[in-house]
Amino acid sequence: MPSVNLNPAGPALFNTEDVVGKWIIEQCISPAIPPLYRVHRKDDPDTIGQMQIWPLKPHNVDRLRREARILRDLDHPAIPRLIDFGQSGALQAVWIVTDFFDGDPVSDLLMQGPLDWKEACVIALQIAECMRHMHSHGIVHHDVNPNKVIVDPDKKARLVGFEMAMSDLELARAARVDLGVLSYVAPEVLNDPEHLGERADLYALGVVFYELLTSRPAFPAALIEDELVAAHQMLEWKTHAEPLDPGDEVPSWLGNLIRKATHPEPEQRLPDMDAFVGWLEAAEAAFAEAKAVATAAAPPPIAMNLAPTIKAPEPSIRVEAPLAPPPTPPIVVYISSLIVGCVAGLAFSLLIILFAEVVGFG
Repeated sequence: MPSVNLNPAGPALFNTEDVVGKWIIEQCISPAIPPLYRVHRKDDPDTIGQMQIWPLKPHNVDRLRREARILRDLDHPAIPRLIDFGQSGALQAVWIVTDFFDGDPVSDLLMQGPLDWKEACVIALQIAECMRHMHSHGIVHHDVNPNKVIVDPDKKARLVGFEMAMSDLELARAARVDLGVLSYVAPEVLNDPEHLGERADLYALGVVFYELLTSRPAFPAALIEDELVAAHQMLEWKTHAEPLDPGDEVPSWLGNLIRKATHPEPEQRLPDMDAFVGWLEAAEAAFAEAKAVATAAAPPPIAMNLAPTIKAPEPSIRVEAPLAPPPTPPIVVYISSLIVGCVAGLAFSLLIILFAEVVGFG
C-alpha cells in the first residue's frame, strides 16, 4: 500500500519580469500551491502560456515530468496543451508550461452564488467528457476540485492541475500518494489510497457539480493541524453521509444524477464516466427536442394592421325640415266657429220642419 503525503512542500514565488528558462513572467495568476503565472517566451513575446513552478525536489520533478507526459498524450479541448517542461539548478525550480486559458476557477464563481442548473450542466458535461477521454487512456486525475476547474466568460470549461494524475500502473508502483483536497476525496480512498480510480474521479466531479448547483460546500474541511486526524475525521463523516442532494430547485433527474455520483459506497455509484456523460447528453437531447417541438407547435404570428383603426367622422348631411303653416289669427278662428255654428243651427231647424210636415200628412 502506498503511503500518504498530505502536504507536499510548496514553491517559492517569483516576481514579474523574472526569467525562468525560455520564459519571462508577466504576472502571478494564482498564488496557490503550485503558483500559476502568465508568461511569454523571451524570443517571441506573442507566444504566451501559463506556468506552474515547484521547488527542485526529486518528488516534484517526478510528478511534473509525469504530468508533462500525460498532457503530451492527451488531446481534448478541456485539457491543457503542453508547451514546455524544464528545470533549473540555479533557480532551484522545476516548471511546466501549457497554453494560456483566460478564465476563473469554479471556487471564485461559487462566491457569487449558485449557478443556473442549465449552466452547471454545460460546465459539468465538458469536464466529464474530458475525464472520460483521460480514463479511456488509463489516466485518472486524483485531484478534481473547484480550484482545478476553470471557466471562461463563454462558459467553456477546462480541467487543470494534472500533477497528481497517474496511470493504474504508476499508482501500483508509487511509494506514496498525495490525497489532495480532502473535501473532494472519495471515502474509499481516504480509507485506502489503493482504491484511487475512475469512480473516485467520478465522486469528486459529483461533489463539484453539487456545489455548482448550491454554492454550498458539501464537506467543509475542519481546521485541524494534524492532517492525518483531519483525513480520518473526513472519512468517518463521508462513510456515514447520505448521497448529496441538491434539493428541489433542480429537476429530479439531475438530483438523481448527483446522488448516483456521490454515493459513499463506490459499488452504488454510476459505473464509469461514460454513464455520467450519457446521462447529461440524454438530458441535453431531450431539452433540444422539447424546444424544437415547442417551436414547431407554436401558432404563426398574427399580422398586425398598423393603420389607424379610428376613422375620421363623415361630414354630416343637413336635412331641411318642411316649413309649418303659419298659425291662424284668433279672430279668424272665432268667425269661423260662429259661421259653423249658424250653419249647424239652420240645418237642424230645416230637419225639424221636414219632420213635422211628414207627420202632418199622416
